[in-house]
Amino acid sequence: MGYIEGESIGEAYFKALKGIVNARSPHWYLMVHISKPILDNSTSISSLDVTDWLEVINVENRIYQAFTEFKFSKKDEQTGGYSGKDWINGRIQDLLNSQGQYKKSLAGEFSFHQLKEVEKRLSAKDKKGKKMHGGSTNAMVCILFSPTKDLKAACRPCPRVEGVKCLTQIILNP
Repeated sequence: MGYIEGESIGEAYFKALKGIVNARSPHWYLMVHISKPILDNSTSISSLDVTDWLEVINVENRIYQAFTEFKFSKKDEQTGGYSGKDWINGRIQDLLNSQGQYKKSLAGEFSFHQLKEVEKRLSAKDKKGKKMHGGSTNAMVCILFSPTKDLKAACRPCPRVEGVKCLTQIILNP
């Protein structure tokens, strides 16, 4: 498995891209760790437009500018636009908009409330009242998907499965 670490989202993205292009990191098993993704968590964000997030998220301007100005050949499903900015806004809407794919997955539209399940597991205690997280684990990794639609596609044995929305993963520590 390839492992890339960067302080900002832009730095990690650039390192991952460079690793894949130079064939040092296999893109189908690439783990990217961003050590400081948030610049300021005291600022309240009231919109789903990425330009309102730039004071909060640690993107790195040169990577952000290059990506937002890039024109994709395929339009984003959420925004209908072709620019990198449209694609970023589409992912934000997918994640946070009440009708977005990830928000629906997290909030229980698909068979169970995935975050509640993770929270329940992380707060579980044994008979003596000591926290237990599955034996020797101290964290859980949450991969968002729709059990009815995405599970069949996600189980196909190929490095890149079409049709499965990709948020990557969220690690949750107690």
